[in-house]
Amino acid sequence: FHAELKEWDKLEKLLYSPEYKDDIATEWIYTKLLLKIIKEEEAVDLLREAIGLNKYVPGYLLGLKKLPQSDSGDMSFGGEDEAVYYAEEFKNIWREYPRAIEFLKKEYKKLSVPKVNRNEPCPCGRDRKSVV
Repeated sequence: FHAELKEWDKLEKLLYSPEYKDDIATEWIYTKLLLKIIKEEEAVDLLREAIGLNKYVPGYLLGLKKLPQSDSGDMSFGGEDEAVYYAEEFKNIWREYPRAIEFLKKEYKKLSVPKVNRNEPCPCGRDRKSVV
């Protein structure tokens, strides 16, 4: 509600109130992320945490995945259905802030690339990572 009205101070007060300090729902963490980006605060660690809770949300917010037409009404914590719910409710708000979408696109790509150590198999299918 506060996000739709762009009442960022009220939203921040709600999201960070002691009453909800332990709330880790997808809706809360991705909305906290949006708020940090809008306020031009460091947000990479929060994005990492958000992806850890629900990895599907960025794909829907960035338009990499199409939102399904029907909803069963069931939701599982960290599941794709929870991501669909969040994206349906918040994608238009995210899209009003091109900087937020650009941040998400850039950082999500960085966080999605698997890190490969020197002698581990390369994710591209080669036997080993090349050593330069």
